[in-house]
Amino acid sequence: LMALTQTSGKNHTRRIATWAGETTAGSASIPRYAPLVSLAVSSVQVSGTFGGATVVLQGSNDGVTYATLKDLQGNNLSFTAAGYAEFSSGAAFIKPSISGGTGDSLNITVSHWAG
Repeated sequence: LMALTQTSGKNHTRRIATWAGETTAGSASIPRYAPLVSLAVSSVQVSGTFGGATVVLQGSNDGVTYATLKDLQGNNLSFTAAGYAEFSSGAAFIKPSISGGTGDSLNITVSHWAG
């Protein structure tokens, strides 16, 4: 399941999309998130039980065809252990994809500024 929280300040809003307890077996049904703004200042954090799983953060402009997003150094946003990375994206939709795990239960959190 994905949860969305939002905090607002005087001149900004921070949105946080969290996918909790996601698994390799349920990867095909992970919901997508539509940020509605450019992800100019964004971060992703992954934690939980990996059980051999790999988590990648993907982006799409049509909500159907997804490609792996890159961090600020041009590396794939791919995790085989708990980690954190910053990235920038103009994708209309983002979502995690999980593969190769057994007994995995992963939490993925994306945070970004929205104006």
